[in-house]
Amino acid sequence: MRVEFDETQAERAELLREANVLRDMALEQQKRDDEILKKWIALI
Repeated sequence: MRVEFDETQAERAELLREANVLRDMALEQQKRDDEILKKWIALI
């Protein structure tokens, strides 16, 4: 039973790490998009 619990927790931890990485990547992309938008606005 403990092994099953440990495996479940390890899998959950990995999924959370992946979700965090994806969130960080999305935030970084949003920052870059904002910078591009600011540059376009500056050209007007």
